[in-house]
Amino acid sequence: MNKYIREGGRSFHESKGRYINPYNRGSTQFNDFERGWSQALKRLPEQLLRNYGATEKTPRRQRTVLPELIPIRKKKEMPEDTYVMLARRAREKLLNDPSYQPPKYGWRTKVYYVRIEAYQMPLWKIGVTSNNLDSRYCVADRRLIVKIKSWQYATREEAEAIEREVMAEFAGDVYEGDPVLRSGGDSELFTRDVLELDSEDDFYAMVRRERLAEAALIKWGQSKNNT
Repeated sequence: MNKYIREGGRSFHESKGRYINPYNRGSTQFNDFERGWSQALKRLPEQLLRNYGATEKTPRRQRTVLPELIPIRKKKEMPEDTYVMLARRAREKLLNDPSYQPPKYGWRTKVYYVRIEAYQMPLWKIGVTSNNLDSRYCVADRRLIVKIKSWQYATREEAEAIEREVMAEFAGDVYEGDPVLRSGGDSELFTRDVLELDSEDDFYAMVRRERLAEAALIKWGQSKNNT
């Protein structure tokens, strides 16, 4: 572990969970610092994490008013009614399909639902895998993924049927922008939390808000210099 990763981990605790990266964006030092900060977040006990979240933020100096950002939803507890309904419908269609032949030997497969912390905007993804997410995605993609929920099924056919049903139900919310995931799977991305199972009031959302604010400030400064 290099000194920048260690520095990122120390900064997480010293700043009570606030993300303050002193290095230039895109540099090796910036990425290592961010990796150390994220590792400290993942290892933090739940009670201490709540205490950090309740800590009053250090007052900042007055800044120029920036364009209004998309508000982050408050923490919520949502039932799985939408997913349960779609899963039941998918199973019924699969069993009623004359061409479907149940496999003799099932291969346990998970349907997973995650949030992708893309730099421009958050995205949500439905997917299936017979392994865990760490083996499904490369390191760069795993840094963007926040796990929300997963469900295990006896056969891959059933899991894939449910994935298709979710995709068909929310076809109007499918992401169609630039590539996001290096490991593939962009075709199952959504522009909103279609299953309503997510809670964005977490430290990753705080990091994203600060990045958006920084980007808006830079864009504002550039436009001012051009005029």
